[in-house]
Amino acid sequence: MKWHSNSRMGSRKQQAFTLIELLVVIAIIGILAGLTFPVVKSARIKQAKAGVQAQLKEIETHILEYYATYNSYPLDNTNNNAIHPLYYELVGSTFVRGAGPGLGRYDTADGSITEVSVRNNFYQDGLRNVTDSDDANNPSAPKAKNYFPKLNTDRVRTMSTGVQLLRVLVNDVDANMLADANGSLFNPVRYVSTNPTNNQGRFDLWAEFEVGGVRVRVSNWEKDPVTVERPAQ
Repeated sequence: MKWHSNSRMGSRKQQAFTLIELLVVIAIIGILAGLTFPVVKSARIKQAKAGVQAQLKEIETHILEYYATYNSYPLDNTNNNAIHPLYYELVGSTFVRGAGPGLGRYDTADGSITEVSVRNNFYQDGLRNVTDSDDANNPSAPKAKNYFPKLNTDRVRTMSTGVQLLRVLVNDVDANMLADANGSLFNPVRYVSTNPTNNQGRFDLWAEFEVGGVRVRVSNWEKDPVTVERPAQ
């Protein structure tokens, strides 16, 4: 009986020691998690910045190729820097005349936009990088060129108006985004070529987004991404 009693006491001591070990392990895990979270957050912000920079740099390269052809930059929208014809100007289109003046349309490889829509949405009388369907077989007539042949379709969104816009692939908050025809939100590429504020005589190209509680701007007039707003303390 005495031996049995000592065995139970030893078992309780062993059980108590195991619980202490468990608490120590939990405390260590909590400390490591506290140290790891800022590192993971910093890496996520850095990755988002680098991704948007690469996307805008690619678009900038194609804009410069366009300029080499036309000696002018793609058309913009002086009323809205997020809703502009940059997509159409970079991929090119074919103009098809309608039944009357102003009733034509511009066909791209994956959609079309009417003359009326160009005026109403972009405040432009027409597009520039265009093949006239009546001159499609005329070798001396101007032809549209696709300056963005490797454009991923996921980087283009169609709005309820039928307008197609370039976007940056980055997670964001609702305040910075537009809604497409399906109601899904996306972050548009912002572009100004008419009297740009930051690159006079050239063009302004940028995107703003929030990541890790910080609002960031990536642009073609700043070497590195900049923090636009910091979260409230």
